[in-house]
Amino acid sequence: MRIANIVCERDIKIDKKFNIIDRIDNIIPGLPTLIIGVNNAKSYSKDISYLDRRINDNTFWTFSRLEKRDLFEEDLFYFIQFAYNKLLDHAKFKFIDLMLSDSEKIKLVFDDIKSGKNVITFHYQNMVYTYVNDTIYGFDLRQVEYIGKSIDKFMTKIKDISHVFLQDEKILIEYKKELRVFNEEIKYIPFIYSLRNNE
Repeated sequence: MRIANIVCERDIKIDKKFNIIDRIDNIIPGLPTLIIGVNNAKSYSKDISYLDRRINDNTFWTFSRLEKRDLFEEDLFYFIQFAYNKLLDHAKFKFIDLMLSDSEKIKLVFDDIKSGKNVITFHYQNMVYTYVNDTIYGFDLRQVEYIGKSIDKFMTKIKDISHVFLQDEKILIEYKKELRVFNEEIKYIPFIYSLRNNE
């Protein structure tokens, strides 16, 4: 899955999820796009600004590394962050407050999770995050215990309906780079997993 286009004449080292191309003709429509180099930007649009390097809501340009290295690096960093943040349209977060939810609401949540083709769950300390159908559901295991239910039974149920179950401190290290872009919010781990594995 590609998350954004970067048009540049020289190869740059960047995440494989970016569509690195040398011609504007090869842009994947609908994805955020960064055009590198003044000449490339001018061939895309006649109305480029040297101060505001945003061409439209989804398209940006910046100087090449040879033209202005400091602005190139800064703009590239912010573009990567922009592209990842656009992905959050596909990862709405819902905390399921088990103390305030009636059994019907909880059943609807579990029905939605069961209906998913790729259910990815991450368990870390007292929290369980399950990504399915463009939604991350968050559950606090302390609430499970507080309402008088068994944490073991809850975890068994979640594991049974999950296609992928992640539960290791090493995952935080493995996904460190992506987590930085998502403000270190570990609730996005199952979503990052789905991006990495095209699920």
